[in-house]
Amino acid sequence: MKNNIRFKELLTLVGEKYGVEISRSMAKTIWQVLKPFPDADCEEALMKIVLYGRFYKDLLPDLMEALEGSKSDQATEAWIEVDRAIKQIGIYATVKFSNPIIHSCIKAMGGWEALGNVTSNEWKWKQKEFEKLYPIMARHRTHPEMLLGTCDRENIALGFKDKPEPVLIGGDDDLVQLPDAERTKAIPADLSGEPRKPRSGKSRLHLPGSR
Repeated sequence: MKNNIRFKELLTLVGEKYGVEISRSMAKTIWQVLKPFPDADCEEALMKIVLYGRFYKDLLPDLMEALEGSKSDQATEAWIEVDRAIKQIGIYATVKFSNPIIHSCIKAMGGWEALGNVTSNEWKWKQKEFEKLYPIMARHRTHPEMLLGTCDRENIALGFKDKPEPVLIGGDDDLVQLPDAERTKAIPADLSGEPRKPRSGKSRLHLPGSR
């Protein structure tokens, strides 16, 4: 958590909840616990304490449980986005997720191409690995800018282009955006390893469940 003013406001609510004055040492401990987490997650966790906490002696364990629960939900949502992208785009295209934590998780798992080449039987285990990595990677301050796909990797190595052109995934409208007609020449592969037919023309794809 970075917002010290909001932290003090929420801590005052927690103190009122339990009818205690939170000591300076306890406040410092809670601040250190919250430091690696985004402000939104911290605010959600502290509000859960205000709404559902029962005993002051359980404040820190309850707070950690609320934080981990929030991260678990986010990890599952992030994996759903990864799953859609692998199935609809495949490993030939370079991808850039709106949530950069995804980049760190997939890099730690071997990279975008390696993930797309796992078998369908291995897929559920990859999900578990991703969800375990997510709260760890969420504490990092920096993340890879994008995940390199096969086409860009090979073209850059051969000198045909200087930098990758990523497919943008995610955002408020949950759209997959193909940046130009050249990108549509990439032939994504599904989880079984069978190539799909290339798309032609400029495209802007909606993922399942998008508006």
